[in-house]
Amino acid sequence: MMRSNRTRKKYKRRRIIFTVLLLVVVALGIYVAKVALSAKQMLDDIKGEDITSTLRDGKPDLGKKQPFSVLLLGVDEREDDVGRSDTIIVVTVNPETRSTKMVSIPRDTLIYLPERQMDDKANAAYAFGGIQMAHEAIENFLGIPIDYYAKINMEGMEDLVDAVGGVTVNSPFEFDLDGYVFPAGEQKLDGKEALAYVRMRKEDPEGDFGRQKRQREVIQAVINKTLSASSLTNFDKIFKAVGDNVETNFTASELTTVADKYRSAADTIEDLSFDGIDDLQYISTYDQEVYVWVPDEDSVAQLQQQLKEHLNMN
Repeated sequence: MMRSNRTRKKYKRRRIIFTVLLLVVVALGIYVAKVALSAKQMLDDIKGEDITSTLRDGKPDLGKKQPFSVLLLGVDEREDDVGRSDTIIVVTVNPETRSTKMVSIPRDTLIYLPERQMDDKANAAYAFGGIQMAHEAIENFLGIPIDYYAKINMEGMEDLVDAVGGVTVNSPFEFDLDGYVFPAGEQKLDGKEALAYVRMRKEDPEGDFGRQKRQREVIQAVINKTLSASSLTNFDKIFKAVGDNVETNFTASELTTVADKYRSAADTIEDLSFDGIDDLQYISTYDQEVYVWVPDEDSVAQLQQQLKEHLNMN
C-alpha cells in the first residue's frame, strides 16, 4: 500500500514538472513569436531607398563574405525640415582580415557635389538631395563604392537611449549644455541628457571632431545595450525606437547574413582620418564667405588607397 502511494506521488511530481516545463516552452514560444513579429514590423519600418554605386556593378556577395562599405549618417531632422547630416561616417568591413575601418568626415569639409556641380560643405549634400546626393558626393570624395547606408535621426536619439534604459559614457572634460552639466569621467545618461551630450560643439577643444567622437560613443553604447541580455524584456520599446528613427537599404536577409558571417570583422576596429586646414571661402549657396575645412589632397589620396585595399579593390 505504501509502495502504491509512493508511486502515485512520484507520478504526480513528474506530472507537475512536465506541466511546468510545458508552460515554460509555451511561454518561450509566445515570446519568440512576439519578438519575431515585432522584428518584422521594425524591418518594414526601417526600409529605406535603393542606392546604386557608380564605381562597381552590383553589390558584394555577402554569402561569400566579400568586403562591403556602409555610409552612416546622423541627421538632425526636425518638423518641416529635412535636416543636415551632422555626423558622416564611412565604414568598410572585411571579414577575411578580421577588421573594420571607420573614417569620420567633418560636416564642414569642403567637397565636390557632382549633381550640383559645385563645391560645398559635406553636410549640404543631404540637405539638398537626401540620401541619393549624399551617397553620390561621399562616394566621389573617397573614390570607393558605397554599398549600403544607415541613417539615424539624431532627434530620435532620446527615444533610443531611453528604450535601452540609458547609456554610460566617459566625458574627457566637464561642460554644460541646455541646462545639463556633464562632469569629467564616467556617468549614466538618459535620453534627454544623451541628446545634449552629443550636440555640444563650441566648448569642445576638438570642435566638430570632438562632437563626432561623442556621437559615436553614444551610438556604440546604444548598440551594446541593444545586444545585451538585459534588453530582451524590453525588445518592443527598442524595436519601436529603431523603427521610428533608423532607415537603411540593408534587407532583412542581408542583415542576417552580416550578423552570421561578418562577426570576425569586429575583432579590430580602426579609426582613419585625413588632414586639412580651416578656411573661409565664398559659397554661392550661402551668398557669403563661410567657415569650411579644406582637406589636404595628398592625405585624402592616402586615405582612398587604404580604403580600396581594405575592400580588396587593388
